[in-house]
Amino acid sequence: MSQLLRRFGLFFMLILLPVLLNSQTDRSDLFRGYRRMETEHFRIIFEPADLEAAREVYTICEEVYDQVTTLLDSFPERIDILLHGQIDMANGSYYPVPEHLNLYVSSPSDFFNGARTENWMRGLLVHELTHYIHISHEKGWLYELSKFFGPPVKAVPGGFLPGWLLEGYTTNTETIFTEGGRGRNPLFEMVYKSHILEGNLFSLKQAAFSSAEPPRGRIYVSGYIFVRYLIDKYGEEVLKEIHSSMIRTLSGDKAVFEATGKSTQQLWDEMRQELMERYRPFEVLTEGNLLSPYEKGDWSLPRLTDRGMLVYRNDMKNPAGIIRYNPDGCQSEWIVRAPLKDSWSFTADQSGEQIVYASFDADAGNRAGVNWTSDLFVIRDNPDRRRKKLRPERLTRNAHLWHPALSADGKRLAAVQRRGSYTDLVEVDLKSGETKTLFSLPQATVYTPALSPDGSRILFIVNLRGRQDLWLLDKQGARPLTHFNGGCEYYPTFSGPDTALFSGDASGSMELYSINLASGETGRILTDPVGIRAAVTDGDSLIYSSYRSRGRSFYLATGKQLSESALSPRQLAAFRPLRPEAATLNSYPSPMELETGEIRYHVDAPRFLGWVPVPFNYTESSTIGWSPGLGALFFGQSNDTASYLQGMVTFPFTLGAFQPTVKLQASFPAGRLNLSYLLRQQYGSYNISENPEIPEYRYFQETVQQLNVGIPFYYHQVSGRTTSFRLDTGLSHYFSMDDDETFHLFDMGGEGFDRFEIEHLLTQYNGLSYSFTRSRSRTAIYPELQFYSSAGIQIGLPVLTRTEVQMSGSADIGFSLPLVPGHNLFGGITAGYSSSDVPAFSFSPRGFTSPAVDASGKGIATLGYNFNFEHLDLPLFTGFSFHGLAAAFYLQTQFWYDFQDSASAADPYLYAGIELMPVLGFSEATFPITVGVNFRFDLSFENSFDPGTDIGPYVSINMDFITGYRSRRPSWKPNPGKAEWRIE
Repeated sequence: MSQLLRRFGLFFMLILLPVLLNSQTDRSDLFRGYRRMETEHFRIIFEPADLEAAREVYTICEEVYDQVTTLLDSFPERIDILLHGQIDMANGSYYPVPEHLNLYVSSPSDFFNGARTENWMRGLLVHELTHYIHISHEKGWLYELSKFFGPPVKAVPGGFLPGWLLEGYTTNTETIFTEGGRGRNPLFEMVYKSHILEGNLFSLKQAAFSSAEPPRGRIYVSGYIFVRYLIDKYGEEVLKEIHSSMIRTLSGDKAVFEATGKSTQQLWDEMRQELMERYRPFEVLTEGNLLSPYEKGDWSLPRLTDRGMLVYRNDMKNPAGIIRYNPDGCQSEWIVRAPLKDSWSFTADQSGEQIVYASFDADAGNRAGVNWTSDLFVIRDNPDRRRKKLRPERLTRNAHLWHPALSADGKRLAAVQRRGSYTDLVEVDLKSGETKTLFSLPQATVYTPALSPDGSRILFIVNLRGRQDLWLLDKQGARPLTHFNGGCEYYPTFSGPDTALFSGDASGSMELYSINLASGETGRILTDPVGIRAAVTDGDSLIYSSYRSRGRSFYLATGKQLSESALSPRQLAAFRPLRPEAATLNSYPSPMELETGEIRYHVDAPRFLGWVPVPFNYTESSTIGWSPGLGALFFGQSNDTASYLQGMVTFPFTLGAFQPTVKLQASFPAGRLNLSYLLRQQYGSYNISENPEIPEYRYFQETVQQLNVGIPFYYHQVSGRTTSFRLDTGLSHYFSMDDDETFHLFDMGGEGFDRFEIEHLLTQYNGLSYSFTRSRSRTAIYPELQFYSSAGIQIGLPVLTRTEVQMSGSADIGFSLPLVPGHNLFGGITAGYSSSDVPAFSFSPRGFTSPAVDASGKGIATLGYNFNFEHLDLPLFTGFSFHGLAAAFYLQTQFWYDFQDSASAADPYLYAGIELMPVLGFSEATFPITVGVNFRFDLSFENSFDPGTDIGPYVSINMDFITGYRSRRPSWKPNPGKAEWRIE
């Protein structure tokens, strides 16, 4: 038996590790180490593949630094910038711990940041550097404290900023210090314009936090319009004055009042009135020609096929995905449940039997973080198919593709392919997935290609240094078609063999235009009070996409509406034909000349971040409890968060001995592996007296060391499905000393050592987990479809004081199945085994502590039902918000078993519980709080119900509770010295 167990451990330790390491050597996206370039104020950290993006940042960063620091009057000496190039998302962030900037190299694919900014990296750097200077302000009393406790202290005011103030500064500086930004983006304006025209602008309190409610990114919208109003009214100096007060008072309302003499609510009301006056000339919104459902959520422009409309739906109640939609009765049929790269990233042939879409593959195999790669998937939908469900097939791998466009006959596929921060137009082979470049221009970004009905020509959008035009690719090559009075063009679609539609913003608003490709004749054909994103031809009519306060919607425009006579007199007065300028490549701005600094190798090691006092003697033993004491916690972390160090030392006041408690944790990556080390030493006492009135204490000191290797064999989020398979393996060393009297740290050496009772053991442990989860709707609190299982084993090796092998382990399996939207059936079984003479198990019915039973095994079974209440969007107090409420009912039973005696016993009690899960939020963060009560009933009816002992209340702040749901991947840690296994 012992030989078998030892081989079991060696199998994982010695065989699977090299297999894993060798399995990934042919990937092109492996982490190949960091490099860095330095300027006067910045250290730019990047991977070799992202050198061009690093050169862009190097070229512009000092100019941006001067602009933002001067505006906010704060001048940090050195700022770290970490570039993320293996993620096909446009994003960025400021991290206060450790303080640095994360810049995602990939430019946006959906124009959310506007089309006029000189380049993506400049706008992103302005935005995120504003966060850095704004939050980590180097003035005030917290800044002085940070000199003693560490840099994170000066970022404390950021936690008190309301959402509109947090993002109001950034959205305005990106507009002030670039040629574009959200302030010059008509698509961004459509969001708040719709709220004003409909008379339902969200409240100031709602502007303080993000929500699943439209508009997504509400704090960006509210932040821009409100802070823009303050700047227009009081000048740019108001930004400095508000923040100077903010870091002193930690109150946004007080800061605004001190800077302006008016309350935030009074200013908000004035801003709303001014916006109403600005948009008063526009006609009242009507919904008579609405085709999409009158529901909250985003509905993309449909793709019209012989089998009906295909629509990408991302509403409040359903998972994001493509549906077949019938406007008559708003009937829908699922095609695929998968979040797309963006709302434009799907296409279909005319028959509707071939559908291509772009979705992410998130792979956890990168040292620098999770890879998010956009790839293409194909669905072949034959009307005579026998299977009820459609199965997507993966067309490409690691290809960085989006915006697919199929020809009408389904034989030709074009797409956009990422190249660093920019993109190319490519053709994709529908069988092999191989790509061929059709158009590439230095420092240019390509968007939304559209194929002519015969597939011979391609219309697409090109953005070069903030100039964005409509281009055509045919047998003669690629050339620009239009450039209207400094405006930008968007979203082309073919309306016939030689005609096309596109939207443009030359008038300041998004309007629909038509172009004759043969003659070049162009004219405006449709307007909308809010604006028009894009349109497709449907016979003699058009279907166009616009925005309303409930989200993106699409509408039908008939032939009468498309004539000039259908325009209102006010619109006719504003109408002016637009004449194209000379649209040649020579008229475009030249690419930016990039500079290069000295390139050095860089190790992103943990940085010392500071320390905090600990006003008690810390311990992790539930039998000891916390006692009065004093100590300090020290911590450090790398910029990429992959490595960290944490140390803590505390001294007790009441145990009568100089015995510090010490804890040291370290974690760092090694290729795809994650290595972690733990050292914990603590001193305490426990009562061994059988008479509670006369305590008799025994004192102990224990030391624990653990070395763990975490191996993500497989972790992918692909096309709306997340699958994880992970191994944790390692060694644990446990050493304890017991005595009847208190003892000091210095008593543990020399001749006095013999007086102690010693326990000394080495444990080898392994754990495996598997989970599968399908994406859920944006308002769902519980997972809707999920399967998970995990198993772990720890073996006490007979190499120190033990003479025989001891083993314990645990297994966990569970599920969640959707019944109807928002309602789920869940269940699971957790079981444990120990060969110890006195087994102890850490799992019990929720709210109760299980009685000690002389059995080697124990299990708990759970079956329940949970559901979501209506989604909420309620402000509470001081920036907190209430987002939703869910509830669950469940039954539980526990049992014991003994393998040696082939015996088992069931608990005579049945447990029935109810729990509520309110989801609270603060600014951009949300967190669930579970409050439940479990009732215990004696099925033998020998004991009457006693409220004092048969009611078990509980509270949890995460989702790892009785329902078994995992908010993160599980890991396994042994409890040294005890026959117990813990699944975290």
